[in-house]
Amino acid sequence: MSESQTIKLGARPIELVDRIPTPEEVFKLSKIGWKEVAFILMGPAFIAVGDAFGSGEWLMIPVFTVRYGWGMAWAIWLLVLCQAVYQIMWTRLIVIYGEIPAIFFSRLPGGPRFWSWFIAINHAARVAWPGWAMGAATAAAAMILGRIPGAADAPFVRGIAAVLFFIVLLTLLFGGKVERMLEIVMKVLTAFIVIALLFIVLPLTIKMDVLREFAVGL
Repeated sequence: MSESQTIKLGARPIELVDRIPTPEEVFKLSKIGWKEVAFILMGPAFIAVGDAFGSGEWLMIPVFTVRYGWGMAWAIWLLVLCQAVYQIMWTRLIVIYGEIPAIFFSRLPGGPRFWSWFIAINHAARVAWPGWAMGAATAAAAMILGRIPGAADAPFVRGIAAVLFFIVLLTLLFGGKVERMLEIVMKVLTAFIVIALLFIVLPLTIKMDVLREFAVGL
């Protein structure tokens, strides 16, 4: 095979190359040390890391646990496993084909004309629609009220959801370059979640009786 060759893969052409460029070539760096890894190479990856903190693990399962006890503990591992497989699958495809999922889907039958609309609508329904804001608002309301919100608390939850939704919207509208803003936000959120879990939540909440109940739920 020559150095580069274009073939048709699905509904669109793709360029084949003999080698994948090195990180130094991609980021135009003479060498890569720990500083470059932390502040340059890992930058965009934090967006994927933040997205990997799914609402199922962080919102739905805690609610189920409060309502039904640690008997639902098995669902946590199931969701984490599915999330890991999902993320690794797309990571491998991106490395092999050099395309993000939205572009890769356009190679399937139906072509770009169908898949561009399908992905836009699907993504809007899954992410842009305020459903995630409502889920986050429910968790925030539970922390404020000290209990799971009920039907009587619906206006309060909707108010928090509206505030959260518009905070995200304003951040993206006035935060400059979208990718850079998402990178900064996800770095802060990821650090907060990890530090809060390891040094605040775990020491204050994990006790032997809780661990025993959790083990039974597994």
